[in-house]
Amino acid sequence: MKICAFPVEIIRDVLDIFKPHYIEELELFTNQVLSFLRHFAPCLGHMRNLPKFHLHHIYLNSDRVVNTLADREKNSASKFLAQFSKLNCLQHLSMNWIYLSTDHVKQFCRYLKTPLESLSITHSHLSQSLLKHLSGCQSLRQLKYLNLNDIVLSTSHPTGLQLLLKNVADFLRTPELQHCNPEDSHISFLLPALSQCFQLTRVNFYDNNFSMAVLKDLLHCKVNLNKLTVEFYTAPVE
Repeated sequence: MKICAFPVEIIRDVLDIFKPHYIEELELFTNQVLSFLRHFAPCLGHMRNLPKFHLHHIYLNSDRVVNTLADREKNSASKFLAQFSKLNCLQHLSMNWIYLSTDHVKQFCRYLKTPLESLSITHSHLSQSLLKHLSGCQSLRQLKYLNLNDIVLSTSHPTGLQLLLKNVADFLRTPELQHCNPEDSHISFLLPALSQCFQLTRVNFYDNNFSMAVLKDLLHCKVNLNKLTVEFYTAPVE
């Protein structure tokens, strides 16, 4: 089911016909933001057999509102995120153009109960603190696929991403870090964690500006990863 900014009343009428517990893949795209999510939350909570969930253009950052609106929007976001505790079959989650505060990431990690196989967060801003909270999420420890394409890494220290890679090293098969604009120092900092991901079969570092020296170090750190068969890099400027 794909939902694109319909009034909640219509969605509820549709879900009276197509029962929520039968839905196996949901794509949610709305610019009505928290007022929509507050009313949609109970519908999401009934999708107990949902393994695939895609969210697009969802704004959950309540810092932009003031006074009583702030409390209302904060409660709406919390009510929506709380439904993740009921998604007992969730394995694949993608979030594109999503805006999250630190509190929202904490709630997400607390409510997420099932081990995810794949996580995709793209075209979004992940600060150092957000990455650290994600790295501590127990439900992400068995990730096989991690997509962080178009996440700008050059503006923060890569400690959070390093911790996340370390924590998923036993299961991770495919990291996607395309167009993240990391500094050479960021990549050098991640090399020890990447070298311990022995299950890797594919890596994607395309559309990043590496120096020749860092690219050599990146290639060298993976010489013992025997399952790795596909690699994508941009040719260095040199």
